Amino acid sequence: VLAQSAARCPSALALRRAVAELRGGAGGEGDGSEDVDGGFCTGEEAEDAAFEGGAGSAYATASGAGGSGGGGGSGGGEVSTEQALRQLRAAPGVLGLDIGGTLAKLALMQAADEPFLFPANFGETGQYHADLSFQLRIDGLWQEVLFLSGSTSLLERVLHRLEDAASPQSDPSKSGAKARRVVASGGGAHRLASLLLHAMKVEVVPFKEMESLVSGLAFLHAYGPEDEVFEVLGCGEQRQVEWPSPLFPCIMVNIGSGVSILRVDGGSEDPMHGTRTFTRLGGTPTGGGTFLGLARLLTSARTFKEALELAQRGDAARVNKLVSDIYGRDGSQNLGLPAGLTAVHFGKLVNPDTLSDFEEADVAAALLVMVTQASAVLARAFAQGVAGSQPSSNSQPGTASAEGRSKHICRSRSMPLDALNSPSAGSVLRAQLLGPAAYPGHRRTPVFFVGGFLAENPKSWDILSRAFLHMECGPALFLRHADFLGTLGCLGATFDSCHESDQTS
Repeated sequence: VLAQSAARCPSALALRRAVAELRGGAGGEGDGSEDVDGGFCTGEEAEDAAFEGGAGSAYATASGAGGSGGGGGSGGGEVSTEQALRQLRAAPGVLGLDIGGTLAKLALMQAADEPFLFPANFGETGQYHADLSFQLRIDGLWQEVLFLSGSTSLLERVLHRLEDAASPQSDPSKSGAKARRVVASGGGAHRLASLLLHAMKVEVVPFKEMESLVSGLAFLHAYGPEDEVFEVLGCGEQRQVEWPSPLFPCIMVNIGSGVSILRVDGGSEDPMHGTRTFTRLGGTPTGGGTFLGLARLLTSARTFKEALELAQRGDAARVNKLVSDIYGRDGSQNLGLPAGLTAVHFGKLVNPDTLSDFEEADVAAALLVMVTQASAVLARAFAQGVAGSQPSSNSQPGTASAEGRSKHICRSRSMPLDALNSPSAGSVLRAQLLGPAAYPGHRRTPVFFVGGFLAENPKSWDILSRAFLHMECGPALFLRHADFLGTLGCLGATFDSCHESDQTS
């Protein structure tokens, strides 16, 4: 009976409380003193949370300090979005939120030895990205960062349902119950703030979206896993690279529905409590929204996933006019241009004789090339403008920035090499990362491509990498956690807020 009851509790904390109650110590064991709205399992909720096959088959687990991030679980059990929200609301640690128009993303940082039982999939769209989990050490304590995501529209529907069902006593503005403070970015940070407060007792502190991205980059630079930064080779293979050194100034190209390009400079040396100076250099409305909108107009694809799958199967060269189509291969070589370089997007469709020589997958592929190359060309122009800038003094190898980073030893990453303090060794590494210098002392500007458009989109990674290779502006750099940059920035800001509260209390 005890085993069956344990399997029905939706969280490790709920299980601990149930055990405490059985021992006659109800409410007296640590976090178990929270109320039901905090997310703990009552007898009635336990019946609703019963899983087929037991909790072990339905949950993915995050490891303690002795192992790597948890692996995804499988099984027949299901957890509703409401149950997942209640569990996260009650979870110990620090939360960061990024509530976009399509996806809501969450990062949870808690003690590495704190058990985290969570389903690999929950609700209709929810996912626990166990493969992205990593561990770090802050103030001498091991922590683990965990990542989840789900549909924003579904989240909003569930919150409305919870708000309608909430009694006046559960309203923090009426009952005096303490709300959990969470920093959040994205449009939902403003639009859903009141809803989160009344439905979940979560007080949202809005964080400017671009600032959250920059803060997320600084967080990953200081604490991220060893294989965080990678480039894509001509064959499509991913190759891990070290962080550029010096890192600042760098360019961040955020490709979402539209495209924003930021210049990031060095700021505070503390990646958790400090800030970074950044400037929005420009952008373009030709982004992921353009790709999906035109794909829906010109093909049978109705979702972003369907459009990407079409593009993967297509050949853009059957639609686009290439340099070789105009000059031939020998002529292209004489001009010093790659024969496969796009000369005119959709140029072959101008000729009525070629209108039957392509399929809709080719159209999707051509759309992907057009949108992705637009970002590459714009990024290159801005990177050239920044290239002559002097790196920030606190980001030079061997100075306070590098020393500060070495204090935060992370089990899952390699620290900057002492050899970077050697000018010769440092110059070799920088040349490998940033490409050949145009003249002695010239610095290539690191360019990072991030944003939801690039998530699980290797074809665009390849297009960007080839474009940068052709334009001789150094490698295009990508991040494993690129889609969670804003979330990590908010996580750091929440941690900072909690840290200040602890010091003043």
